[in-house]
Amino acid sequence: MKLKDNDIVKKLIFLGIPTELYAVFGSGPMFAHEIRSLEDLSDLDIVIMPGAWNYLDFDKAKMDDVWGCNKLILEDGEIEIHDGWGPGEWDIEALIREAEIIDDIPFVQLKKVLEWKKMMGRDKDIEHTKQIEKFFE
Repeated sequence: MKLKDNDIVKKLIFLGIPTELYAVFGSGPMFAHEIRSLEDLSDLDIVIMPGAWNYLDFDKAKMDDVWGCNKLILEDGEIEIHDGWGPGEWDIEALIREAEIIDDIPFVQLKKVLEWKKMMGRDKDIEHTKQIEKFFE
């Protein structure tokens, strides 16, 4: 299965946000690099530039009190769009500007995902960290 064949990825593309205004973060880059199988993809976490809200219904965004940013949940939770990221301090504009384009979709660099996964430290993040480190070997 290719990225663009996945139903969730199709929904992201359908939103019509210009690729220079967003990047897929969270575990999404692991799917793009085939570290995880696309059949296991249940949602996409997106970081956006402030101007990208023009393409979305910002009125439905809610403040994410944990990360201190706006978050918009679409497609019954399959797509989460954030204008910030946490934990830690992240330069959203740099994450997007330096994103890797895979199959015409911008993804936050895998090394940044690894950094974030280590900060998160949940059981699944520990496993994902091992998988990403193995990918880099």
